[in-house]
Amino acid sequence: QIQCWQYEKGYRFSIDSVLVSHFAKIKEGERILDLGSGCGIIGLVLLHRYLDKGITVTGIEKQEQLARLAEKNINSNDYFEKFKLICADVARIREIVEPESFSLAICNPPFYSIGRGRMNKEPGIREARHQSSTALDDFVKAASFSVKNKGRAIFIYPAVQIAELASSCIKSR
Repeated sequence: QIQCWQYEKGYRFSIDSVLVSHFAKIKEGERILDLGSGCGIIGLVLLHRYLDKGITVTGIEKQEQLARLAEKNINSNDYFEKFKLICADVARIREIVEPESFSLAICNPPFYSIGRGRMNKEPGIREARHQSSTALDDFVKAASFSVKNKGRAIFIYPAVQIAELASSCIKSR
């Protein structure tokens, strides 16, 4: 029931984004920050499932082409009053949002550091899958900065790399 446009060539969302959006337990009036929004799929699913709870979503996406696609998806689903998209790098979070202004940060960050995994020749796909310009630490720091006291952050990350995510979380305290 969600209309989600994707490019035929270039980065396309995977089941991970759908899974993480279903994992979240959403509270009434929640202000949600989607870090690395891509085409906006996480925010779209959350709004579709929890619109009756009065939630709002703010997405941050660095790649201009994906940010434009997310805007198209937001408008196609008539969520333009509930879903705001910002084209920016999460590493610059302090310039983008107010501290502790969200109750939940949700993220499907690039999984692979440089030198790990198969590098795609397509720059958009490479940037979405590899931490080529924005590191995992940047996503964790952005969540930590943005989420209010007693707020929550949800990341989807490969189980075999959970130590990296845990280490990043400890460093960002």
